[in-house]
Amino acid sequence: MVKRLAILFLLVTPVAWIVGQAFTFEDLTGVHPRHSAPATVGPSDASHSTIAPATEIIPADGASTQTILVQARDYSGNNETNGGDTVVIFRFSGTGSVGSTTDNGNGTYTAVLTSASSTGTGTIEALLNGNPVGTAVGASTSIATYGTPTVSASYSTVTSYPTNITADGSASSVVTITVKNTGNVAMPGQTVSLSLPGTHSYSIGSPSATDGSGQTTASFVTTLSQVATVHASVGAVSITQYASIICLAGAVNAYSSSASASPSTGVASDGVATSTITVTLSDANFNPCVGKTVTFSVSGGTGNTTSTPAVTDSSGTTTGTIKSTSSGVKTITVAGDGVTIAAAPTVTFL
Repeated sequence: MVKRLAILFLLVTPVAWIVGQAFTFEDLTGVHPRHSAPATVGPSDASHSTIAPATEIIPADGASTQTILVQARDYSGNNETNGGDTVVIFRFSGTGSVGSTTDNGNGTYTAVLTSASSTGTGTIEALLNGNPVGTAVGASTSIATYGTPTVSASYSTVTSYPTNITADGSASSVVTITVKNTGNVAMPGQTVSLSLPGTHSYSIGSPSATDGSGQTTASFVTTLSQVATVHASVGAVSITQYASIICLAGAVNAYSSSASASPSTGVASDGVATSTITVTLSDANFNPCVGKTVTFSVSGGTGNTTSTPAVTDSSGTTTGTIKSTSSGVKTITVAGDGVTIAAAPTVTFL
């Protein structure tokens, strides 16, 4: 067409005028010589349009879905970029149900296929402006296979709440397991097994079969400060996600905590020599109390000086010192996080 217009221009234009002008190829054709002319998309042609995917496997649960897509094309196979065609996507044979067709306004049309509730197949076809889609290009059907639902390791989840508890044998965290199939649909009636690798001194309930939402729960308690990890499996499928529960020590206990002095005798009362006081804070279950403040008070004469201990470390331990300018037996009273512990070490200064 462009060539014809250029020839017509040359035929009807006086030669003298043409000679006096400076024309480029782009002036005459509208096309830059280094670029090809854009393809012109013709009207939609059903036989050269396509339906996809060609095949799909979805769980036979009556709920899983698959989006079916029709791409409108012209006779030369160019994709249409505008909507407006009348497209109907439908189940030609087999089982499953197809929802209404949506015109996406860009040359594509979609409908949602919902799986059957029992195993089998469904053949999905489409009409574009009343004509079958894809017959000239081998893309005229989308065949769905509805398989026995299987547990999905990635869609299924394991969570806990709260994620921090006190390791006192009473406070609990509820572990929730949600079982879903490969179509991301809940699976009721599933038996869940739990494991806690590397976790000690705990108790966890046995979850019942999953309910209509695919969920079941179990309560976790422990007397040991630790980070517990709860893993779940359904049959041979191990769920990828796992729950972490941070188990913290309880309150400082006066009787399970300890304090000692070294040396405890024969320390010179010169105001320089010291005895080291070692304190370990524990809760009622002997879990270390971490990050706690320790204070000393001294009885027995005058001239006694104690250092300020750092907060307790990961073992619940800290140290301080005592020195004195007077002789005699000094008794050190220790308080951890405000709790006076039963152990009261003594140091004899000479």
